[in-house]
Amino acid sequence: MMTPLQGCKYKQASLSLDTIKLKLACEKIIFKLKQPYLTASLDTSFIPDPEKQEHHASYFLLKGDEINGREWGVTSPSIPANIGTFKGMPLVATSSKFVNDSPYGAQFLHPSISHFIKRSPELVAGLNPLDMDHIKEFQDRFKIGTIDDVFFNSDKNVWNASVKLAEGIEFSDLPPFCSPALYQLDMTEPEGRITKWTGLHLAALDQRPAYGNIALLNGTCFGTGAACKTQFAGAANEFKSDVTRIAAMLSTENKNVDKVIVAKRKNRNY
Repeated sequence: MMTPLQGCKYKQASLSLDTIKLKLACEKIIFKLKQPYLTASLDTSFIPDPEKQEHHASYFLLKGDEINGREWGVTSPSIPANIGTFKGMPLVATSSKFVNDSPYGAQFLHPSISHFIKRSPELVAGLNPLDMDHIKEFQDRFKIGTIDDVFFNSDKNVWNASVKLAEGIEFSDLPPFCSPALYQLDMTEPEGRITKWTGLHLAALDQRPAYGNIALLNGTCFGTGAACKTQFAGAANEFKSDVTRIAAMLSTENKNVDKVIVAKRKNRNY
């Protein structure tokens, strides 16, 4: 009976691809007899898929135990239990820079059904501003990315989001600021100490939002989702670029700039 090693015969002079594969396969068999390691091969399943190289961005997402410029806040203990609800939710941008014929024109705001009920009711016909499903339907019109992971930055004591950008969205287009929107589930809770909530979206903004200078674009990455998440979560990761400097220059203490709108659910059906 022929052993696997006896079947591994090839001519050194041959340089065909099949021969190289056979040579490496034989060397893999021999090597595995000596050490418990896996060796590389020419198997195409091990070659990184270029289509998996995606554009990702890291944005600030949320901070606990702090009332923001819109005078609401969540408790720190509530975040680990609820922060995962932001996964799958969109990064939105209302400006016509991203959405052709945007009803917001060039403005970067939180997409809001209520905003148009009196101004342009035809744009939100049939949509209830307090219905979470309707809110999600409306905000998806302005989607430029999807939150695919969340992680805690212990250095800054804030939660960040890893966002997979939609096709055609370039790093250079991303606004420097951001602001979260969430859905308050219990109307009896004080707005400054919300514990029952679910994430709705993260809005990209071009001016200082409710959480101030911590609510920034923290970094960008081109690669697989897993690789970018590792990079964003790394303690040593720093993002120093023009966008950060622009954010600092645009910063203002004006609390009248556009900030997050919190949709609330009352104890009744809609």
